[in-house]
Amino acid sequence: MRKAASRGAPFFTVVIPIYNRAAELRTAIESVRAQTFQDFEIIVVDDGSRDDPEAVVGAFRDPRLHVIHQRSAGGGAARNRGIDAVRGPFVAFLDSDDVYLPHHLGSMHTLLKDTRDIAGYARVWVDRGQGPVFLKPPRAIRLAEDMAIYLLCDRGFTQTSTMVVPRERRKKYASTNICVRRKIRIPPSACILPDAASACSRRPVRYGTIVMTRPVLPPMPASSSRAPGWKR
Repeated sequence: MRKAASRGAPFFTVVIPIYNRAAELRTAIESVRAQTFQDFEIIVVDDGSRDDPEAVVGAFRDPRLHVIHQRSAGGGAARNRGIDAVRGPFVAFLDSDDVYLPHHLGSMHTLLKDTRDIAGYARVWVDRGQGPVFLKPPRAIRLAEDMAIYLLCDRGFTQTSTMVVPRERRKKYASTNICVRRKIRIPPSACILPDAASACSRRPVRYGTIVMTRPVLPPMPASSSRAPGWKR
C-alpha cells in the first residue's frame, strides 16, 4: 500500500456530494480509505442534508476528511463546490451511494502521473441489489469518435464515480481508448456531471483528453452478466 505524502497537497482529492444519505456515506468513505494508493484527501459536500452526514465523517477521526456545507443546490453544484476547495492536481468523484474497488486510485495514478491535461474514467460493476450484476460501459470510446455519439447513440457511459479530472484544466476534455490519445471537440452542451444543469452552464465540457483505464476487477459473481459487447 502506498502511503500518503507527508507534506504538501495530496495527489487526489475525492469529492463526495451528499444529500440525506448519511447511512450510505460510511461505506463510501471506507472504500476510499481502503485504497492501495493513499495519497488523497476527501471532501464531503453536504448539499443541505437533514440527517447529519458530518457526524459520520467525524467518527472516522481522519485529518484527511473535510466537510463543506451548502444550501441544497443539487449534486452538480455540490461537486463544483468541492472542486473549488481542491488543493492537489487531480479531482476524483465518488457518489455517496457508490464504492471504489481497492485499486481504483492506484490505477488512476499510474495513468495520470506526469500529466496535467488528461482525465480518466473506468468501467463499473452495476449491482442494484436484485437481478444480474453487470459491467458498464460495454466498450471504450473509439479513436476520433464524437463523445456525444458515444454517450447517446451506442451505450457509452462515463460514470461520475469513476471520473478523475485535472484540477487546473477541468474545463478541457476529449476522449480515446487507453493507448490512443487524440483531441476532439465535444459539443458545449455535453457535460460530465449528468445530474446537474447548473454544472453544465457553469463548466461546459470543451477540449482535452479522456482515457479509460483497465481496472483491477474482482471475480465476476456467479449470478452476474456482462453487458452486450463486453470483452475482458
